Amino acid sequence: AAAIPRLSPAWTRVRAHPATPLGTALYEATFPTPAGGRVFDALPPESRTARAWLLVPEGAGRGSDGCVVHLAGTGDHGPARRLALAAPLADARWTARRAAAPHHHHPRRPIAAVILESPFYGSRRPPGQAGAKLGRVSDLLALGRATVEEALALLAWAAGGSGADFSRLGVAGLSMGGVHAGMVAGLAPGPLACAPLLAPRSAAAAFCDGALWPATAWRPLTSPADGARRDVLQTVLATAAGGGAARAAESVLAAVAAGAWPLGR
Repeated sequence: AAAIPRLSPAWTRVRAHPATPLGTALYEATFPTPAGGRVFDALPPESRTARAWLLVPEGAGRGSDGCVVHLAGTGDHGPARRLALAAPLADARWTARRAAAPHHHHPRRPIAAVILESPFYGSRRPPGQAGAKLGRVSDLLALGRATVEEALALLAWAAGGSGADFSRLGVAGLSMGGVHAGMVAGLAPGPLACAPLLAPRSAAAAFCDGALWPATAWRPLTSPADGARRDVLQTVLATAAGGGAARAAESVLAAVAAGAWPLGR
């Protein structure tokens, strides 16, 4: 497995967000994305600088019992939703009250949170992109791969990077974020808790049959494949009419091998 890049984020304390309770401190940092090679080349310039927020108990610094990296779901621009989810666990007063309640299994110590802004979202969104509607299918692949690599680097930082010392680590996400969280957990080199919420095994159901089907431009995506199928059929019929199904099959296989027809891709 490739080595995980080491980050040294310059965290700056920022004004409390409406979703963050008293008793917590909110920090923000930007850093160059650790994604490299073809993934880096596929990212627009705006997405090549990662952005994250760190929520910790007031006075705890950047080290406590645990830390969870929260990943974005589809259309989750900015930190507000995930801060609202993470804030109670980062509040020492709330965790103390819940831990003392009977018949409740809650952490006895607060859990810090890192909120990662995904490429193509929020401040990393390229000009001309409407909301979360990515311009290309390949943008979704670049978004996912870069998110996974950035999350792995943030977890490595939290485990003992510059100014961090968290004893227990986790990753969480909703929907698309849950899919990415599962990928991160599968690639992480050490013990890691994983909470993939409402996460499908594949995005195919959402795009091909579900809520994202009407928002997908299927005509330009399917027209090359339809054209390739017509070309295959015409070649097979013409060659077979000239005297040989075997010769027709050989012609088709040669064309596919040469890349003339992108079948199976």
